[in-house]
Amino acid sequence: MQIYLIRHGKTKGNIERRYVGSTDENLCSIGISELKKIKYPKVDYILCSPMKRCLETADIIYSDTNRLNYKEMELLKEIDFGKFENKTYEELKGNKDYCLWLKSVGENGSTGESKTEFISRCVIGFKNIVEKLLDLENKKGSELSIALIVHGGTIMAILSELAKIEREYYDWQVENACFYKTNVNQKCFVRNYRFLEMD
Repeated sequence: MQIYLIRHGKTKGNIERRYVGSTDENLCSIGISELKKIKYPKVDYILCSPMKRCLETADIIYSDTNRLNYKEMELLKEIDFGKFENKTYEELKGNKDYCLWLKSVGENGSTGESKTEFISRCVIGFKNIVEKLLDLENKKGSELSIALIVHGGTIMAILSELAKIEREYYDWQVENACFYKTNVNQKCFVRNYRFLEMD
């Protein structure tokens, strides 16, 4: 099974380099324009984070593709930045809690989710989704291709824990509207190993 991990298009907050996590922003006109210029792979099904920027991205690039609605997609929402939510580095750089948060690499001081909590949430949600998709693939009797339209942080969380190529969390950063192509190794998934092979 192929899974494309696609980051949503740009929002106003992305352009302004804000910490956009739980803020439910729409795509901006630049983000919409960029999405329309990129050719995305054809897939059998799509799954979306329930946040507006992901749903709108799906409507633009996969308007004619069947959408699966799994409640586990709630677990693939972007991280909650707590009191740093929707603020920029310039607005926060003198804040002691923000400095602590940066020094701890996202673990302490935000009042939102820690990076560890966020990664755990995403991995649980993604594994549950993959299990359902493998069942669907077995019922169909043929290999499926799936697009997951999610957030930059979500993609980093999934790949840092589940990709067979081991890299640090921030090494998996991906620009808006860009994606990673992965293949699910079913034997590794069943054995609870890292199971995403990268193309």
